[in-house]
Amino acid sequence: MIASVQAHLSLFDTALQPFLEREYWERYAEAERDKVLDWIWKFDSDDKHQRTKGARAANTGHWFLNNPTFQNWLEGQNPRNATLFCPGLAGAGKTYITSLVVDKVLEMAGLQKGKIAVAFIYFEYRPKESPDSRGVAASILRQWAQSQKDLDPELRKLYAEWRANRRTANIPEFVCCMNSIATKLSSAFIILDALDEWDSNERWIFLNRVVPHLDTTRTKVFATCRPHIEDVSKFFTNSDKLVIVAHEDDLKRYVTEKLKQIEPRKKRRFDQLGSILKDEIVDKLCTQANGM
Repeated sequence: MIASVQAHLSLFDTALQPFLEREYWERYAEAERDKVLDWIWKFDSDDKHQRTKGARAANTGHWFLNNPTFQNWLEGQNPRNATLFCPGLAGAGKTYITSLVVDKVLEMAGLQKGKIAVAFIYFEYRPKESPDSRGVAASILRQWAQSQKDLDPELRKLYAEWRANRRTANIPEFVCCMNSIATKLSSAFIILDALDEWDSNERWIFLNRVVPHLDTTRTKVFATCRPHIEDVSKFFTNSDKLVIVAHEDDLKRYVTEKLKQIEPRKKRRFDQLGSILKDEIVDKLCTQANGM
């Protein structure tokens, strides 16, 4: 009886061993993958997106997402339409529109697992914390790489060289890895918000040493900026353009949402007003905004 049980346990151990070994190697591969991703770039790119998304008024931005110019950039395959530049005045809602674009592209990526890569950067005016051009290139590479099941061979090669020589990877090497990833995808997106908030020297390096060297047959770039930034406007001269303005319907929804959040005493007084007067107040506030 005991011998029979021992025999069955031995058979069970033998049958289980391949599964245990596979689990071990899968965990090892995942740990190694995380090491490579953290080596490229460690900082979180999603925090600003989630904060912006949380502050966004519901059901806004449809005018932009449904615009033919945006749709052509999003779904088109012509390299001539690979870049969409969206200038807008301060307060026009560029960052909110960018967050909508990020969500739209992430939705597409979710429906086409492994075929679309998305990277997004929200720039903010923080001189001491602003990333340099290498850091932005690294962030884009990491975001693309982590969306893939397996690490790209070019990236593995670059990491192996670093382990052997402890040499810092440079921008051209990051671009090489980005293009290698892009060739295996249907589309690879880069979304850049508020370029005007970025250090002008680092911005120049990125725009001139990264963007022109990307594979435009796969890579699509979306960028927002204030219209008076000369170097940015000049760089995107030949790109498709869609100006961001505070759309009337969006403004009304935004103002209506904000009026619901005013302090209780004032809200009670506002609620006592007739519907016609309420609409007039909302319309007046929207008119004074003048596209901002």
